[in-house]
Amino acid sequence: MNNNPSSGTDKEPADLASPTAPRSWRAMPLKPLKVSESRWGVFAVSLAVCCMLVAFYAVVRSATTAGELRRQDTAARVAALMRCHALPNGPSRKQCLGAVNDQMLATSAVVVAAQ
Repeated sequence: MNNNPSSGTDKEPADLASPTAPRSWRAMPLKPLKVSESRWGVFAVSLAVCCMLVAFYAVVRSATTAGELRRQDTAARVAALMRCHALPNGPSRKQCLGAVNDQMLATSAVVVAAQ
């Protein structure tokens, strides 16, 4: 060991916690934590990480599918309304708008369930 008092390696833990110690030494815990390197621990952590990745993938895929269904439903509704508004005023236009309204009410539960 180096007995030079100017080197910071020979200080006792109480000296390292003093206000004059460098800031990086004061932030360190007095006893460093030791991580067990058993094979079962590494296996368990790896398995947990893999399971979390699979769960994240499932959530993202579900959200993407729901968003796509919502987008398709909105596009279909807009196209149907445009077709109805292109018809001349009269009973055929009212019938078309009524059918679109009925269809929107029937499919809204599907879109809500997909969310």
